[in-house]
Amino acid sequence: NGGKLMELYEVQLLVCLLIGLDILFSNVEFVMSYNVTSLSLVPLNLQVGVLRVVQSFTGFTLFFFMLELLVLMGTYRGEFFLHIGYLTDLGVVLVCAYGEVDGWGKEVRVLGFVRFWRVVRLVNSLLAGVRDEHADTKEVLKKSQLRAKEVALEKARATEGMKREVAARRRVEAMLRGYKDEVETLSEALKIAAVDVA
Repeated sequence: NGGKLMELYEVQLLVCLLIGLDILFSNVEFVMSYNVTSLSLVPLNLQVGVLRVVQSFTGFTLFFFMLELLVLMGTYRGEFFLHIGYLTDLGVVLVCAYGEVDGWGKEVRVLGFVRFWRVVRLVNSLLAGVRDEHADTKEVLKKSQLRAKEVALEKARATEGMKREVAARRRVEAMLRGYKDEVETLSEALKIAAVDVA
């Protein structure tokens, strides 16, 4: 379940966003740490505050990436180590973690660019979702077209049935008029015969 959660589009989007922000903030921290003289217009308290926020965020992202990889390792076990993308992530995160512990500069965090495969996978999954939705829409359209043809056929049958019914009714009415005329003729003949007999 943890692996399925980590594979969700929304979670992958969050991970890609965190990777990008981690690279950005690592560069900001690098610039702030080594180019303090160029920031002389900014008050020192603000510089220190921003630097602490940036350091906290990069620490959080590193912890998040390690936690994500642990969840994926626990979920996929041996299959995790057969996935080149996850191995790349593991290598980058381990190098970054070692760099943090050993006191290297933030330059190593730029290795996050190597994790671009996640963006490619995210775009591919988005495209696959659009393809699936398109296929579903085509299927619904096809069913609607079939239903429209069935309705048109039913309408044609009903119209044909109504025409036959109207024709049959006219025949019955004509037959009834004929009987009525015969009855009137017979009635007059009976009246004439009764007058002749009387």
